[in-house]
Amino acid sequence: MIGAQQKKYDDCYGVRTEEPRRLLLVCTRNMSPGGGEQRLNDRTARAIWLATGILTDLVNLTRSSRVDQAASYVRQCPWYGDSVFLGWWPATLASSLLRFEWTVQAMLDRHPSTQVMILSGGMPPWAARQLIRLARTRRVRLIYNSHGTLSELTEYPHGRNPVVRCLFAVIAWLLRKGEAKAYVESDAITVVSAELADSLRADYGVPKGRPEFVIPCGTEAMAASDDPTWRLQTREEWRSRLGFDAAETVFVYSGGGSAWQCVPETITLFEALVGQVEGKSRLCIFSQDPSITRLVADRAMRTSSSITIKALDASDVLGALTACDVGMMLRKRDRTNRVAFPNKFSEYVQAGCYVLLSDATPAPARVARRYSVGSVVEDSDPSEYLHVIDERRRNLGAFYVKCDTAVAEALDYGRNVKPLIEWVEHGS
Repeated sequence: MIGAQQKKYDDCYGVRTEEPRRLLLVCTRNMSPGGGEQRLNDRTARAIWLATGILTDLVNLTRSSRVDQAASYVRQCPWYGDSVFLGWWPATLASSLLRFEWTVQAMLDRHPSTQVMILSGGMPPWAARQLIRLARTRRVRLIYNSHGTLSELTEYPHGRNPVVRCLFAVIAWLLRKGEAKAYVESDAITVVSAELADSLRADYGVPKGRPEFVIPCGTEAMAASDDPTWRLQTREEWRSRLGFDAAETVFVYSGGGSAWQCVPETITLFEALVGQVEGKSRLCIFSQDPSITRLVADRAMRTSSSITIKALDASDVLGALTACDVGMMLRKRDRTNRVAFPNKFSEYVQAGCYVLLSDATPAPARVARRYSVGSVVEDSDPSEYLHVIDERRRNLGAFYVKCDTAVAEALDYGRNVKPLIEWVEHGS
């Protein structure tokens, strides 16, 4: 509802005497709180607001089932201005796209002082073309925001049905046309990894030159300098709540059950390592995905491995991760993962977990190697990283210092987004 959040602005800044500065986020992503897509866009909006006072207006086209939850969150956050959520079902997608374009135009008409428009998420070429035209006619600078590659639609289609695979191939083809238009015409680009920036340039034949902001899916640095014991205190609390023995080594997988997240491979690796770990060990899975519950139940019938599943609220995940010792993030070697920077890696490191990850995700692998906060399983003998894991448990404080350094220098979202904020505010 356009205009519904004026009181929220007044509460933060006092009664408004002039139009606040604003940018417009035009988004087709899942903006329900807790998801990876939402966190990236939300952290950007929050960081820009904290640094400059610029409000983010939002037009979000998303599945109808997600509208209420997303709208409820956005409308309580002071860094958002006006927001409109347009839900779609498969039968209404065409008409929803038309409403999407009209709503963006209405938002720009309502706030003619808007200086920047961010395009985030897939859209067909005709929609991208219309949004770019709106930006150009109003002299609004345009940012194309990419979280990953559209190859995911063909590398990981939903199911094995050939008709469904064909449908996803057509959708991917249409969205690539839209992405090409948005990418080529934008004034600046934001990506989650250098690999993604290189991939987009190669796909669409655009040389270096425009501003490219590499902003990994990081985390927000906690005040470790103010309270260096926060992890240890939180760890003790959550180990008690989760029923972990004081001396056992807890491996953890946190996330969903999508094919690209490699949950079966994660369980297989744990089962291969469990006999080599010093003392008692278990695998704890933090997920609300029912497919994982079915998978674990099936594996439990064939193995004696200790696997625990916990369904947590998003706000509890970081605290629960501090109770664990080893974060597991395996991926397959394909384009989807090569350009990715999963949120989960940053969360594992912030929680103080040692990370076992694949070389299929080179960007987080570089961070793991540089700061000695994890091992690439393809590059290491298990005895090597199991020794490091044992040493970590004996001296948690020293390992937590490494994690703090990695967060501060490589993963702190507030730090990494500063060049983008400078460009939004000053255009350079």
